[in-house]
Amino acid sequence: MDNMANLEKQSETQKSQKQRSAKPASDLPIAWSCSDIIKAIKLYDDKDSNVQSELSRAMGEHSCAMIDKNSLTNNYPDFINDIYLKNLIDESTNNLDKPIFTSVSTDSRTITDNQLFIALKGERFDGHLFIPDLVNRGIKGFVVEKSFYKTLSYEQKKAHMFIFPVNDTLTALGMLARFQRIRSNVKLLAITGSSGKTTTRKMAASIFEQHFKTLSTEGNLNNEIGLPLTLLKLTRKHEWAVVEMGMNHKGEISRLSAIALPDIAMVTNTTDAHLEGLGTVNDVARAKAEITEGMNPGSTLIINRDDPRWQIIADKAKKHPNISNTLFFGSNRCVGMDRDPVMHIDSGMHIDSGMHIDSGMHIDSGTHINLGMHINSRINIEYRMDNSSEQKIEKNHFSATDVIFNQDSITFTLQSNMPAIDNNHDCHKNLKIRTPAPFMLYNAIAASAAALIAGIPASAIQKGLLMFEPAAGRMKIINLGQYRKKQDRDINLGQYQTKQDRDRYNTRNRDTIQNIDTIQDIDICQNIDSIQNIDSNQVRDRKNNQHEFGNSLYLIDDTYNANPGSVKAALETLQKLGRGKKSIAILADMLELGEQSPKLHFKIGQEASKLALSKLYLHGNMVSELVLGALESGFSKEKIMHGTKEEIIVDLLDYIQKGEKKEDIWILVKGSRGMKMEQIVEALMTLKQQQIT
Repeated sequence: MDNMANLEKQSETQKSQKQRSAKPASDLPIAWSCSDIIKAIKLYDDKDSNVQSELSRAMGEHSCAMIDKNSLTNNYPDFINDIYLKNLIDESTNNLDKPIFTSVSTDSRTITDNQLFIALKGERFDGHLFIPDLVNRGIKGFVVEKSFYKTLSYEQKKAHMFIFPVNDTLTALGMLARFQRIRSNVKLLAITGSSGKTTTRKMAASIFEQHFKTLSTEGNLNNEIGLPLTLLKLTRKHEWAVVEMGMNHKGEISRLSAIALPDIAMVTNTTDAHLEGLGTVNDVARAKAEITEGMNPGSTLIINRDDPRWQIIADKAKKHPNISNTLFFGSNRCVGMDRDPVMHIDSGMHIDSGMHIDSGMHIDSGTHINLGMHINSRINIEYRMDNSSEQKIEKNHFSATDVIFNQDSITFTLQSNMPAIDNNHDCHKNLKIRTPAPFMLYNAIAASAAALIAGIPASAIQKGLLMFEPAAGRMKIINLGQYRKKQDRDINLGQYQTKQDRDRYNTRNRDTIQNIDTIQDIDICQNIDSIQNIDSNQVRDRKNNQHEFGNSLYLIDDTYNANPGSVKAALETLQKLGRGKKSIAILADMLELGEQSPKLHFKIGQEASKLALSKLYLHGNMVSELVLGALESGFSKEKIMHGTKEEIIVDLLDYIQKGEKKEDIWILVKGSRGMKMEQIVEALMTLKQQQIT
């Protein structure tokens, strides 16, 4: 069956699902009986491979098959021998299907007496240690590891509790979530990728919510604990779940896919992220491709064909017969061609550019065009064809045309060559996302593609994209306004680091930089030496005696996380938005890059040097590599400052105050999660709170 026929069939399935959803249902998570729990956690303890298929056959649309005492004992004798049946069986009805637990919890602080507690165990915590206190608080149900269960006395086992011993409680959590996902009868979209997965998930959820009762991942609950906890919130009313899958080691996405059983799965891209646990960027692609392993029969996989490693994922999909469709999004490109893309405007002029389109471009004649700001040109992203080549342009299933970049948004037309999905192409026009970041266009195309495959009309896509708003730390653009002198302005910076932390940081980086032969003749340590002479009183004096300044400040908060791909994209966004204005980058370490970390930080220094930055601030253990990359590519040493977060902010405020009046300044803040660069954003936000009108 070809892609078109498969998608037509899938569209009909979505319509029938909508009709089924009309049945009365509850807004509460599906409750748990003892038989539910036993069957769910038995799936991985049992050596019989038919258990999983028997479970699926036994499941009705909205209910689990009834199981009585004799059936349970006969089918699961080894498991039941470990459990005191009299504590599990309702003596009056002699069955185990009476709902007992309203939901599942792993948090001993917030659990209620009608929830089932799963005692997770990690390197720095052990939920089993809280069980005695929970018993005293009236908690009656526990999923515990067998090693803990064996330590209980006969009297403890006979207590009025429901104890379910398992080999591994984390695996049991996943199987409970899988059970919940199956019996809820929802369809599921799963999204993974090195960068952009959270934004794409938020966009997709915003769209799906316009048409379906949708559950989606909250916050960063995308790992082997977070994903199951998300799925355990499923109710009878939910029709779709939109979930995010993260990882930093091989095998994690495979396990998450086996739990979630995606009907639609998507890989946004693969880049140099989590190399410490994976090795090479190709290994990253292979790990992301594991999302194919748990996909449901008749499912669809969506791949970014502008990703250099898309073929690795596509080849993996061919090995899984459950995947009926493999579809692509991105620019319409010539497959296998390594040349840079070209932007075409209706006038016939060609503007050389990278994949990320700048709002201001220079044509060879020297004429300056500000795309999306003063003209409404038709822009198509494609690849220049070499007439001598036999290569063919292979169009993606989903792409964007008529792209217009504005200072605070992007508008575009969604191009689809899958007419069976939605023939209302007029509604594909004038789609808008409220962010100017060029790479966000890829996220919007991907989310829209998933929505069309799910049978969502284009009008709902329009509304969902318009309602999307970037989360804090994820390319969030903040207008800090114009600021003037205010005596005794107190920006609380000292809370972020102790003097001991600052001294340790300064000593480490000074020693590192002074040992680099290539820059020994450069007075790069002058900033560190001057910083070490500033005590807390001097810092306070400098904060409280600021000069008047009236600059318009714009902050790009992209602090949630960082890898080489996302940092490069963020720098390109800064370049676009800050063109013709002052632009400042504040960068910190990219973590979990393993042995390749020095090289990759060096490359980021090179990337930063290509921009017309007014100032480059650096923080972290990899400062020396960033500095080397920037300097060797011609960046001025006078524009570089590195230090602690507090010292960077003090220097930044001094720099802003010395600027010309009414001069716009764009500031990018970017770093890995562990670097906590949001502290700089919080400090700068105090300027907005103390603004004088």
